[in-house]
Amino acid sequence: MKELEVKVNYSTIIEGLEDLIRDRKSFIDKTDDECAFTHDKVILQAAIDMLEKISSENREYVGIIKEFYKNWKDGKLVEPSEYDLLQRVVKALEKAEGAK
Repeated sequence: MKELEVKVNYSTIIEGLEDLIRDRKSFIDKTDDECAFTHDKVILQAAIDMLEKISSENREYVGIIKEFYKNWKDGKLVEPSEYDLLQRVVKALEKAEGAK
């Protein structure tokens, strides 16, 4: 069987997990308190919640680092020896943000 090629990024991962939740819901037996599909739905939702929290924290960190970088460019806070490292961090974080 040929493997399906999918461009994987933040949005496609979240959409895929949401599709799996919809699929699991269709199999839930509401009369069964220990239905495995209910467990699957809860775990998938927890994964979405965790990814969204991480994404939110990353956006916050990018904002902090960009502000730090701006202050340095304005002659505040940062020693010149930190410029190269800070610039590489900002570029890496911007690249990570763009991958969503």
